[in-house]
Amino acid sequence: MRRVRFACVAVLLLLPAAVVHAQDCATPVASPLQRAEAPRSTDAARYLAALHAAQTRGHLERGRYVPLHELRELPPLPVGFVPKLMTDQWSYVMSLTDLFDPCGAAMFLDERGVVYHGHPRSKTDKQGATEIQ
Repeated sequence: MRRVRFACVAVLLLLPAAVVHAQDCATPVASPLQRAEAPRSTDAARYLAALHAAQTRGHLERGRYVPLHELRELPPLPVGFVPKLMTDQWSYVMSLTDLFDPCGAAMFLDERGVVYHGHPRSKTDKQGATEIQ
């Protein structure tokens, strides 16, 4: 039952991956801002690869995936990214949300080592109200 619940949460997190909600998020692929941010994005991808390697080792040694604080061999978290790891014995989903991205971009990783990129379906204004688009 926990596995089903976890899978449902993972699906809900990944569904909005292709939705872009604001005009300023529809910038060209090779914009100067994106070129300037490329090293941070590369660092985040490397962090996710290291996390996947550590989780794989942990699963082989302990028979379960482990919380973030139990993983010792991780590189420093890239500046401006907020990590969130959801795990159970059989699977995990890791998200890295980019606080510097005006669109709220995030990267996701699962126990298979697959990396997903996405944007939220809603945006929050300065007063904390959420607008679903």
